[in-house]
Amino acid sequence: MKNILIILISMLIVFRLTAQQTGNYNYDNRNRTQHALNTPIANALLQQDNVILLDIKGLMNKTADSYLAIFNMTQVGATAIETNAMMNTRIDALSAALVKHGVPTDDIFVDMMSFVPVYEYQVERRKFSKNFNEVPAGFELQKNIHIRYTDAKKLDHIVTAAAEHEIYDLITVEHFVKDTEAVYNELRKQAIDFAQKKLKDYERIGIELDTVYHVLSEEKNATFPVNRYQQYQAVCRSSIEAARKRQTVNNIRQPKTMFYNKMPYEPYDIIINPEIMEPAVQYTYNLKVKYIIKERSPLVQVKREKEFILLTPEGVMKTLKVGEEGS
Repeated sequence: MKNILIILISMLIVFRLTAQQTGNYNYDNRNRTQHALNTPIANALLQQDNVILLDIKGLMNKTADSYLAIFNMTQVGATAIETNAMMNTRIDALSAALVKHGVPTDDIFVDMMSFVPVYEYQVERRKFSKNFNEVPAGFELQKNIHIRYTDAKKLDHIVTAAAEHEIYDLITVEHFVKDTEAVYNELRKQAIDFAQKKLKDYERIGIELDTVYHVLSEEKNATFPVNRYQQYQAVCRSSIEAARKRQTVNNIRQPKTMFYNKMPYEPYDIIINPEIMEPAVQYTYNLKVKYIIKERSPLVQVKREKEFILLTPEGVMKTLKVGEEGS
């Protein structure tokens, strides 16, 4: 009995540690968990008999040099002039607040979206019926305000300042990297170094490649954080106490949340800056090089024959052939 208790306690501890390490994302996501369990191991494929194909994949995580937050602003008013004036008052107040947080006015841009009349229904009563007629009731103005900043932590101050002026709709946050060419150059350099190491490995196992003639192909791509956010909902609705008492359970709405889910590292041979704290732009590079294996000439044995002439005591000449092998 004591041994059984120890085993059960150990199993509970292991389960608890596993739950802490995986997080809530896997809690109610059976499809993803099952897919992870069924992921096959690496499987090497053979090419043609005289071809070696190097397929090298590299990834670099790059923190953005600048960011662009885009907010939507909506304003309604009785007249066009009144609506636009109220909108501009809010924008000016937000701009002044942003300047105090270190965002210059040159990094604030207002994008006009729409300015349309708003209609409401007016009831027209008759003796035996009534009609609902659309009549102009005011105007609706929409503008987007673009805010550029260089410190990722500044977004919290920007959102707070926007909320203070009744601006709540944060549409998106874009990430910008200045020198993308330097990123791809570094990925290409490391991919070439990786290929040279692979060639040396082939030499050590006795494969001689024709390095003069080869076919090369490369491809590159960039994935931005806005495309890597994933939605999930961790919900546990079971109620043991309610089940015991046979009570009715009214489920409430469970809010969904999102998190930054970077691209997985498994397919890549080279990973630069693997540890990231904030969402990063992920640059990928693929280098493919096809080499031809040198054909070895077959070993040819050459047999040389030498002739010797023997003169017998009787004065007869005889020819003697002696075989000699060489390569």
